[in-house]
Amino acid sequence: MKVLLICEREKVKNRLVIALSEYDAEVIWYRDPIKAMDNLDETDPDTIALSAVDFPRHWKVFIAFLQGTIKKPVPVILLIGESFEEEERSKAEALGVRGIFHEDLADKSEIEVLLKVIHPKAKVEGEKSVQTSKEPYFEPSPHDRIELLFLHPESLNLIEGKITRIGKDTLWFDPSKREKTLDLSPPLFLPACSLRIGSALHTIDLELLENREQLVLRFLKMPPELEERF
Repeated sequence: MKVLLICEREKVKNRLVIALSEYDAEVIWYRDPIKAMDNLDETDPDTIALSAVDFPRHWKVFIAFLQGTIKKPVPVILLIGESFEEEERSKAEALGVRGIFHEDLADKSEIEVLLKVIHPKAKVEGEKSVQTSKEPYFEPSPHDRIELLFLHPESLNLIEGKITRIGKDTLWFDPSKREKTLDLSPPLFLPACSLRIGSALHTIDLELLENREQLVLRFLKMPPELEERF
C-alpha cells in the first residue's frame, strides 16, 4: 500500500510514518505538489495525503488534476490545522475527499479512521471481527425517526433509503434507489454520513461491509443515543 504524502514539513511526514509503522504502508514524500503531479504515473499511489496547511490553495487544484488524469479511483485525505474553516471542509467533501484529519495525528481513534481509508483490510489494535448475523439488534420504528443519508464517494449522488436494523456495531440500510449503490464494493470507507436520531443530527463515518440486497455498514463511532440501547 503506497501513500503519497505532499507536505513541506518533515515533522508531518514523520508523524504519518509513525502512525502507519505497524501496517503494510509505504509513505512516498514530496515537498512540491507540482513535482508530485508530474510523477503520478511513476509513483502510482494507492492513497494521497495532502497538507492543507502547507498548500491552502494548491490542494483543490491537485485533486482536480488527479481526477482528470488518473483513471483508477485514488482516495485523497487532507491533513489540516486549527484554522481550517467549515467552508473549506464543505469544498473538500464536494471534491470527494475521503477523510479530513488533524495533522498532529495524536488522536488514536482518528488514526484508526485514517487507517480504514488508506488500508481498509487492515485490523486496528483491539478490533474484533464483526459477526453481523449473531450480534444483538433492534429494528427502528417510524416513531424513532432514525434516518441515514450519505454521498456516493465517486459520483457524489445523494443516497437515501431506510434503516431496517441496527446492531451494536452495524446497521442495515435498504437504499430507495438500488441502482445508485450497485457499484459500491466493500470494504469501503464512507465519510461524513448524516444520521438523524429523533431531532438530533449526527455526522458520522461508516464502513461498508456488505453490498447485497441491503447494505451492511459498520459504525466507526456509534452515537451515544444508540449505544444506550445496548
